[in-house]
Amino acid sequence: MMHGKWLEKYYEYPRWWQELEERHVRDGFITEPIGGRRRDCLDGTDAGELASFVAQAGVASIMNAATIELRRGPLPCEKWGPGTGIIFQGHDSLVVECPEKEAERVKSILVEALTLTHASMPGVTFTADAKIGKSWDEV
Repeated sequence: MMHGKWLEKYYEYPRWWQELEERHVRDGFITEPIGGRRRDCLDGTDAGELASFVAQAGVASIMNAATIELRRGPLPCEKWGPGTGIIFQGHDSLVVECPEKEAERVKSILVEALTLTHASMPGVTFTADAKIGKSWDEV
């Protein structure tokens, strides 16, 4: 019943899932639109797996590009000394080690760098949030 209610509100998802399956069957692989990452899905087509790949790989492409630009620009390796700057990048997150007095500025840099649009998805703005903490469990 919950799934049915959810589909009533987000009625475009089943159509998207069907399109992903059809693309995979037609092409033999699936790609995400941001960086063009490809998955062959040799074990068959499952709409959930295809959709998950497209979403997570697309976010990973955004994070990779942002990490490169941030390291070239305002957040180079070891900016404030050994072990500082970007110290972790996941498919949907970045962790920066910085002096406490720089935390708000770094937060603003991250939010600005990760709030963007991409030509492959007109009308969509990717947004970001950043948190400040003294340990990973705080953020």
